[in-house]
Amino acid sequence: MTNMCRIKATIEYTGQHFSGFQLQDADRTVQGVLEEALSNITGGFVRVAGAGRTDSGVHAKGQVIAFDYQGSLSPDDIMRAMNAKLPDDVAMLECVIVPGSFDPRRDASLRAYQYRILNRPFPSAFRRWNTWHVARNLDVSLMSAASRFFVGTHDFASYIKSDGGSTVRYISDCVVWQEGDEVVVRVRGNAFGRRMVRRMVGALTNVGLQIWEPDELAETLVQLNGGMNGPSAPAHGLTLLSVEYGNRISIDKLFEGNLPDLEEAQAV
Repeated sequence: MTNMCRIKATIEYTGQHFSGFQLQDADRTVQGVLEEALSNITGGFVRVAGAGRTDSGVHAKGQVIAFDYQGSLSPDDIMRAMNAKLPDDVAMLECVIVPGSFDPRRDASLRAYQYRILNRPFPSAFRRWNTWHVARNLDVSLMSAASRFFVGTHDFASYIKSDGGSTVRYISDCVVWQEGDEVVVRVRGNAFGRRMVRRMVGALTNVGLQIWEPDELAETLVQLNGGMNGPSAPAHGLTLLSVEYGNRISIDKLFEGNLPDLEEAQAV
């Protein structure tokens, strides 16, 4: 393989020692270490594009990236070489050749995020980097009931720190359940604004603590206040699970002309 080709790769990383995915001048970022590893392998600069610009502290199990490659290595060889060069908190899980027009962010149809809350009186030393410790008891049944209000196409102005772009989003599903001493929130949608998922989790936590009634959460999607009144859950409990591709046309139709700008940063 010597001709220029487009490579799509799936990666995972733990976010506690990164200042997010997107490249920054002075701080350590996921994009930065990926580009450094690729440059070491290829002998030249390689630009990496990501499906989602996860914020500082956010983890990923299924982040999708793409880059252009010219050389003799097969995708499997690229993956082996990358995993030999990458630091311990980043790994490449899959590597394939895709059409040259593939864009991991613009072509994505759905993204799935998961948030884990440690719900017990005392914290955990082992889970402090991937759960949010909430000591007071959460009513998971109330949180589950309230989560259904997020499903569908809504204006999430109360949950997105907007830079003037559209705040309309489509959420395909949002579920809450209990796993031992943890409460898990999983949400899938076409795109997410900055801190949107963390604010959704904060609102659901308000319901679980019985600070809000479920109907009060529903009102935040009608009475838009431009910024949630509830807490923004900390970044370290959030993980980008997967990015899905395909069926884009059917998703677009759900917006009936209100499709948000998918160029917008995915910093959640």
